[in-house]
Amino acid sequence: MSDLPQRQATDALMLTGFWYRALPAERVQRNQLYKATLLELPLVIGRDRAGHPFALRDACPHRGMPLNGGHFDGKNLECPYHGWQFDAHSGQCQLIPSLTSDQTLKVDRIYAGSYPCEERDDFIWVYIPDPPPPGAGFTAPAAAPEPAPQIASGDLSAWVADLNLQLPAVQGTVSCPKPPAGSAATPVSCTISLNWTERQVVSTDQQTSVPAPINYTLYVNP
Repeated sequence: MSDLPQRQATDALMLTGFWYRALPAERVQRNQLYKATLLELPLVIGRDRAGHPFALRDACPHRGMPLNGGHFDGKNLECPYHGWQFDAHSGQCQLIPSLTSDQTLKVDRIYAGSYPCEERDDFIWVYIPDPPPPGAGFTAPAAAPEPAPQIASGDLSAWVADLNLQLPAVQGTVSCPKPPAGSAATPVSCTISLNWTERQVVSTDQQTSVPAPINYTLYVNP
């Protein structure tokens, strides 16, 4: 038997358990559906009738049809294939139109994947939890262990000092140039080098050479 190359796990598996910015909040309107991808996960994002954001896995648990092409009435999202309906926030199935009165399928035990979702600092944030065991289906969603991070305003030294709270699993150096005075929502480029072994934040004035650099852009109100 010839030796086959082993498939390596993607870096995305190492980045779960964090909040991520999915879309600018101003782009997400009520009763509309929007596509996004985070850590290779396809998501459908929207707002309910009250304006609260939600995020679901963009795949119907029945046949895997993308939910972003379905109908959304402000409360339930309907799959465009067989019409299964899901609560936009919990992902719990609300209706299977093809079921007859003599069928005993427990509709309320079926879930589309749902993710914690918040609006903060003019962005829609989605929390991506650790993946379930292979082959496991979705169940009732669990709350995120902490709220979405709040981007600091003013002096960026406050943000750097709070790095332990914002990114508890990061080790490396942070470089954040101060935005021009008087400007609002100025993009500030930050480079964070990650080391997934030590899982702690080193001093920002220490020059550390570690693998897997990741670039972030923060929007800071000075």
